[in-house]
Amino acid sequence: MATELRVETGVDFLRDDVDGLLGNRIETVAAGLRAGSPTKDAATLFAKDLFATRAYASSREKLHTLFSFATGMRSVTCHHVPRARGSDAQGSACPATTGRLQVDLAELGLASALSPDRLRGKSAMRLEHSDAAEYEREVAVGDVDEGVLFDVSRARTAEDGCGTVRFGAAVTGDLPVRCKCTKAYGDTDALRALQFACNDAGATSATLAKGDILRAASFVIQYLDSDADDRRRLLTEAESGRGTPEEDDASTDYVAAGGGFAPPAAPPSPLPSPPPSPPPPPTYVYETLTLALATGSSVLFFVISVVCCFGVKGHAIRTQHNSRHTGDRDQPVDNARRLPRAYARPGQEPVNPTRPDYREPGARPAGGGFSFSGLTARYNPVSAE
Repeated sequence: MATELRVETGVDFLRDDVDGLLGNRIETVAAGLRAGSPTKDAATLFAKDLFATRAYASSREKLHTLFSFATGMRSVTCHHVPRARGSDAQGSACPATTGRLQVDLAELGLASALSPDRLRGKSAMRLEHSDAAEYEREVAVGDVDEGVLFDVSRARTAEDGCGTVRFGAAVTGDLPVRCKCTKAYGDTDALRALQFACNDAGATSATLAKGDILRAASFVIQYLDSDADDRRRLLTEAESGRGTPEEDDASTDYVAAGGGFAPPAAPPSPLPSPPPSPPPPPTYVYETLTLALATGSSVLFFVISVVCCFGVKGHAIRTQHNSRHTGDRDQPVDNARRLPRAYARPGQEPVNPTRPDYREPGARPAGGGFSFSGLTARYNPVSAE
């Protein structure tokens, strides 16, 4: 098997294989391909051991070796698969699904070349190689969990097309979508970008430079920048005086495609809360009640005063014909004119602070003096005049 690979690809994959580990890995991969049940783990283990043996560090170097191995394994597998009568010995009539390899790019240290947007998380990446001309090939993506990696020649030819990527209904969740790839060159015939035009509902299209991504609702395509790690390394060496950055003169570039719906957008960050409103002005409830009560009391006092002054005015609390003195208010007021003269007569002196003794002189106690009976006696008002 290793000899046939060398014939097909011109690469000796068993170089530096001291203990035969790489040879055993190749046989395991070939057996799975011939049986029609290739495994991702077998191809990943071979590539991982090969990179460790050769001390590969460059992403482009690793990808170039992977595609050389995938191309050779497909050719060798097609040679061992019965083909319809009339097909040639080079496997041009070999089914497109024959000899397909899958690898785990994360295990091979190549995940950094992929965008984290629905590509880096793929559990398997299929290395796609077609026997058709590059502008006529069709790269099929039919499994939402599988990504596809295919190569694009940088050389300019009469046809600038680089094939078509077809996303099946299982990937889009609706009708299949086809995205046509076209190369865009600069003035020096150097490949500058890849243009993709899709026939989905949104007519998605984009011109991708290296590292750029075309994003749609159900699929994504990325033009890999496989030299990014090398440029960073060379730039670091140039800054330290150990090397010089080189121009990109590789003959092949790589494109990754995969399905899967875009994750929902993150919720917008909440708006900052407005500053707290100032406290409302005081209502002065207590003060208002106090003022109302005081005002009402004053008004009530004024009303009562007016009623007393004007309503009760002129009404005496005693009969006008009676005396106003404190001690004899029950006596007629006519006595007031005669009392001073009566007081002048003997025996008519006041016997207490309020009124005199009104008893007749003969009824008074001998020797004069005060008695309570004299206070209740009524003096005969008839005058002796």
